[in-house]
This record gives sequence, C-alpha cells and structure tokens, in this order.
Amino acid sequence: MYRCRRAFSLLFLVTLLLLLACSPGLVAAGDRHRDPREREVRVRILPRRVDAVADHVGPYPELAKTFSDLLDWIEAHRWFPVDRGIGVYRDDPSRVPAAKLRASARIPVNVYGDPLPSPDEGKIGARLERSEPVLVASLLHVGPYDRVRPTISRLLFALPKLGLEVAGPEMERYLNDPETTPPERLETEVMFPVRPRGRADIGIYADWGGFPDGIEAASLCFTSAGLTVRPVLAREINDGSFARKVRALYMPGGWAAHYVRDITDEGARHLEAFVAAGGGYIGICAGSYYAAREISWNGRRWPYDLDLFPGVPEGPIARIASWPGYAMARVALLPGHPVTGSAAETRTLFYYGGPVLGPREGADVTIVGQLADSGEPVIVALEKGKGRVFLSALHLEFDLRSTRDGTDWPEKEKGFDDPESDWDLLQRAAFWVLDRKPPRDLAAR
Repeated sequence: MYRCRRAFSLLFLVTLLLLLACSPGLVAAGDRHRDPREREVRVRILPRRVDAVADHVGPYPELAKTFSDLLDWIEAHRWFPVDRGIGVYRDDPSRVPAAKLRASARIPVNVYGDPLPSPDEGKIGARLERSEPVLVASLLHVGPYDRVRPTISRLLFALPKLGLEVAGPEMERYLNDPETTPPERLETEVMFPVRPRGRADIGIYADWGGFPDGIEAASLCFTSAGLTVRPVLAREINDGSFARKVRALYMPGGWAAHYVRDITDEGARHLEAFVAAGGGYIGICAGSYYAAREISWNGRRWPYDLDLFPGVPEGPIARIASWPGYAMARVALLPGHPVTGSAAETRTLFYYGGPVLGPREGADVTIVGQLADSGEPVIVALEKGKGRVFLSALHLEFDLRSTRDGTDWPEKEKGFDDPESDWDLLQRAAFWVLDRKPPRDLAAR
C-alpha cells in the first residue's frame, strides 16, 4: 500500500502547476517535432465506477493538498485506488477569482456492491459516488506541466472535425512520476467529456454488468475506425429513448444475468423493435448470451429476454477454458460474408466464457466463425426484420498486441500472445450492422 500511496501522492502534487493550464480557447502553435502520440485524439468511454470524491474551492494549486487528504481518507477506511485519479477543473481562472475557483479530486476505489457504504466524511467532506459512464476525448501532452495549455487548445480545435462537442469540464490525469521523470518527458492526459453531434453510430451498453475493460476497448476500436459512439444505460433501453440516440447497440462481454436483471421486459421489447425497424445489434460473449430467449450455462437452462438469436447459446466451453478461466482459441473464419471477406482464414481469438452459438435447424443464420478443432459455431450473423445482428462468443475488442485498446489485460499474463489484431473483424461487423461500407484502409488503422 505504501508504494501505491506514494505514486498517487506524487501524481497529484503536480497539480500545483496547473493554474495556467485551465483556460480554453487558445490558438495552438504548430510543432512538427512533436511526439506523434500528441497528435492522436483518442475518443473512448470511461465505464461506471465508484470514486472517492473531495470538492475544492480556492486556488487550483491547493487541489494538491485535497488529493493528499483524500488518499489519507481512503487509507483510513482500508480501501485503495484502482486507477489513476482525475482532477476536474470547473472554472476558467482568467475569469473567476482564485478564491472562488471550483475543482474536485476523484480517485476510483475498490468499493463494490449496492448500496454503497456511508463512511464518515472526515475533515475534507469526502464521499463515495457512483460515476456515470462518460464519453471522453483526450490528447496526450508530453512535457512540463505548465506548458499544457496548447494541448488543451489542440484538443478543443479537433473536436468539431470529429463530430463532437464539449459536454463537461476539463479533466487531467498524470501518467508518470515527476520526481523520477525529466520535465520534457512528463506525460499528462488532457480530457474533455464530449457527445456526438446528432445520432451516434454505435451505442455501447455501459451499465452494471458490462466488463469495464471491454467497454473501453470496444469504444476505442470503433472510434479508431471513424465511427461515433456514446454510452447507453439500462434506463434508456427501458424507456426506449436509446433508439433516438444510436443506430446500433453493442452489448459487451461481462455478466449477462445483470443485463436480464436491469433491462426490463418492456426494455427488451424496445430493443427487439429497434432491430426490427433497421437498427443493429452486436453482442460479444455475455452480449451474445443476452440475445436469446433461453441460454444454457453449465448444462442448466435459463430463461432470458430477447428474441434476436434463433437458438440456445451454450457455455462455457470447458475444453477451451473452465470457468472462470480464459484462454486463446483457434477459430476458422468462413469466407463469403462481409465481415470475413472472400478468403478462408484461421485466427487465434481470446476466449472468456462465451457460448457455442448453434442455431435451430432451418434458421436463417450465417455461421461466420467456428472452432477450428470441432466446427462448432462461435461467430454468427443474421438479419432480423430490417435490422442486422452479429454475435461472437470470442472477445474481438481486445488488441493483445498493444495497449491501444486502453488496457494491458490480459496480455500482461503469460500465454496470451496473439499473432494478429482482431479489431478489423469487430470494425467490419459494425459497418455491416450499420449497412455501410467500411473504409478501404480499415485493416491499417
């Protein structure tokens, strides 16, 4: 715990240099020698989590003390941070007196379950909050913290070209230790909450039950292909409002029983009507279980809600990995479908509890991928009314060759090397359910 506390303290103490970093609207200066990563705007969803939060009113440099006190409060309750903290800056210091500047320190912690604890607030009025999933656009700043203002400007300038608009205050996250890193190599992630202008291409279910790493990875996969995304919550499916906001719905891997719990029968009917009217549905692992009226888990049948897949998903596939284990699996991709193209191919894909997707006899379902050793279907596609459905028992959203998916899991463990990225499959699936041709350079993105 000491190592974790020390690292977070160092990251937050550098907020004293941010006073000059929080005024938007500057004109960015060109710099052809800039680190290429500083030119890459990343758009992704930060999933729901539980944050320890402390508000701050006063000069922004003093937020460093708030972060330090918040860490003490977390330790006192025997919790610990599970991710880097974020400073949220709500006012423009060029317009608001220093004594009235509003900010907050937020640190994700290992608190789970419902309801949340109601601990003593301590001297800083700290509390626990469930954060809503948020779509953010970010840009990396490399260099001294007091020179971050042009990065903010570049990010703001890029948003309209991406079809995005600002939806919240600027946030910053610090990625290395200023005591051991030369100033010219310090890295700061500058972020703004954003929303698409108009209807998003892909709505990503980001409510409880969805695997957070997979949600973030999928959002990066789609946005890197030029698609717009936004988070979708259970309540938006239940009241049907999601259908006005997205063209297709992505149900991630995670825990399908949570989807059944939180999405009502009425919500399930809204989702079926959405697809029948021309919407798309992409289900990965748990999302593929959720697409059926009935599933089989460890040999026991369970009633589910949706009538999108004409069959009974059966899992886990113990010979690949006994639950809750995970492993790589060889999958033969069958030619003739827009997702796979014209050539047969065998790939190594990441497996984590997904089902065999055997359609009922006579059902109009295209088998897109099958296990190389047994021929059992694990990736399928079908049309439902005017809409399209794509299901995969394997996780296509993780790029196990890099951290461009926002996570180093599971490749940080032994045995999870992957000879090729599988993002192109998921991206082509997205374009297919949207009934849109993918860019020619998709595989290179």
